[in-house]
Amino acid sequence: MKKFEFRLSRVLEYRQEEAGLERTRLGSLQSQEKGLEDERRSLEGQLVEAREVTIGDSALCGSTLQTLAQFKRYVSERTAQLQREKASLQLKIREQRLRVLETDRRVNLLLKLKDRKQQAWTREEGRELEALAADSYMAKLAAQRRLRASGDRPA
Repeated sequence: MKKFEFRLSRVLEYRQEEAGLERTRLGSLQSQEKGLEDERRSLEGQLVEAREVTIGDSALCGSTLQTLAQFKRYVSERTAQLQREKASLQLKIREQRLRVLETDRRVNLLLKLKDRKQQAWTREEGRELEALAADSYMAKLAAQRRLRASGDRPA
């Protein structure tokens, strides 16, 4: 019997590559989201540090307070912008997760089909081997009978 061959193996490979690319895209979006969150935390940390330095400064003057207020406004505006970017990115991440789920579903369908085809092939191979063994046994019995029949005859 010929060896097992899944006719859709090229399609399965393509689907697996497609699923890998979609997972990579998802990872990239998640990295971008983490980058935005890291930037937000860094800005907030810088603001806290600037406040502590300003409050601890013994020669506190109006220009220092004005600079701190400007920095606070910048941090507030940038944080709001980062939040908007993050919200947009989270929407893209949700959509990308759906794409990943869909490509994984397609791959799993093909893998299940391959498994069913391979099981059917294995059963058929077993039947063929069983039939071959039965034929071989019957041929052996026939040969033994012929030998006995030819050996029993007087010469």
